[in-house]
Amino acid sequence: CSSDLGSWSATNAIQVASNKFTGTIPTGIANCHSLVVVDVSNNRFTGTFPALGSSIVSTVNATNNSFTGVSSDLVSRSSLTGVYFDSNELASVPSFASFSGTKSNLILKLNNNHLDFAA
Repeated sequence: CSSDLGSWSATNAIQVASNKFTGTIPTGIANCHSLVVVDVSNNRFTGTFPALGSSIVSTVNATNNSFTGVSSDLVSRSSLTGVYFDSNELASVPSFASFSGTKSNLILKLNNNHLDFAA
């Protein structure tokens, strides 16, 4: 990954759940090209969840944070099987209508946010 995350370009999982981390996730996570699992749940992260450089990521768990956005890059990952953004501050999300993976296999959890699809 980037210097923010050390030299972890071959890292296949980032699991930092329940650590009371604050602030934004470093954009250098996009340089982690081998990520399969990203679990940053139960922290206090804010801002927009950044783009991921890994084309093989299968699970992103960002439940129980304060994210206000999600990078549109996320929906371009055909390998995704689980996207969990429950209990954040999301007011909008990228359109998963163009999701390039097998939609029947995708678990998308967006409970307890500020989403309004009534427009």
